[in-house]
Amino acid sequence: MWLRRLFTFEVPKKTPLVQTLQQVHEALGAKADAPRIGVYLANSSNARRSVVEGIVKKLPELTALGSAQPLWADNPTLDTALTNLGPGWEQHRPHAADMSLSWDAAFAIADGIPRPWTPHRALFVIGPIAELSLAPEPLPIVLRHALFPTRDMGPELIINNCWGSSRRTTELLAAVIQEPPEAAALSLPVLPAPTTAFLDALADKRSETQRLVVGPDAQGQGRRVKIKKPNFNGLALRTVSTEPGETVGPPKAALVKALKPLGYRYRSKHSGGGTYVLTKSTSRHNVLQLQVEADAGSLWRRTPGSVTHEVRARLMLFGPTWDETLNLPVSGMKQFVRVRSRSAWLDAVANIAAAVQAVEQAFVAAVEERRGGGLAWCDPSRNPNST
Repeated sequence: MWLRRLFTFEVPKKTPLVQTLQQVHEALGAKADAPRIGVYLANSSNARRSVVEGIVKKLPELTALGSAQPLWADNPTLDTALTNLGPGWEQHRPHAADMSLSWDAAFAIADGIPRPWTPHRALFVIGPIAELSLAPEPLPIVLRHALFPTRDMGPELIINNCWGSSRRTTELLAAVIQEPPEAAALSLPVLPAPTTAFLDALADKRSETQRLVVGPDAQGQGRRVKIKKPNFNGLALRTVSTEPGETVGPPKAALVKALKPLGYRYRSKHSGGGTYVLTKSTSRHNVLQLQVEADAGSLWRRTPGSVTHEVRARLMLFGPTWDETLNLPVSGMKQFVRVRSRSAWLDAVANIAAAVQAVEQAFVAAVEERRGGGLAWCDPSRNPNST
């Protein structure tokens, strides 16, 4: 069994992608065992011209990395990607995987994003890194996908630049792989000085979550089991109006105000891209995570009558190697609604809070009866957008 400690670093808004990459380069220093640089750049489905072709024209030494990529089947003229991701990735290309990107080429690519190049996603995978690999045995290989790059991370760094709800965002993450402490331990072990120094060199501010990783012989432990989850019969919820009205405004404040009395706290590091995350711990050390999707980008701040995306909510319970989900009603018994006014948003939030209060205790009891308790030192909650 392994422990994956995932560190998410704060990247200030408007920080150029190339600056983040340079920051990583400086933290790594001059290593004799320089880590491999993997890259994945995909065309946007609505682009008028190929980003891949533009990069290869500017950097012809990367020609071998471009090939067909079944990402946008509805736009075959742009159905390409530039990648040298290795084995373990669905985007693995044997003919290009042996080619590690040079730092100069990586800087040149990053310096051109988002202008003149605007790829659907710009992903850099840097590793393995010795300071992050603390386990005596390597992790088992799990097939990964470039659209969800931070899932199943090894001892490596990931820089992930893509479109958020209204702008491009950059994530910087590092995964430390080590042996887990004893189940009875109350806290995580102190990281070795070289590891701490390396993480400190990446950024001053960071958050951490943990995930236990089991070997192939214990993979079944994380699979779904039959659990009788509570229903919402008899719960009287408001029917949310879909008529236009006053501007909705920023959605976060209403959520925090409604859920804080129930013990939930807002997790800014797990939120983003139109998803708002609030968490609380159970008495058995598992983590309840409320995810509310209300992605409308800048529409929240536009003129009255602007239509949001469908508002949805789910309550999740995370354990060390598993998670269970309960979808919540947001308008009457409906699990989605389009909000077009401030009052409608407040009604939806009130419904979500009422639903959580009504079923939380029964949901936790039903799941923990089958799944068991968690670990005092482990926070298994995660960002629904990436991990």
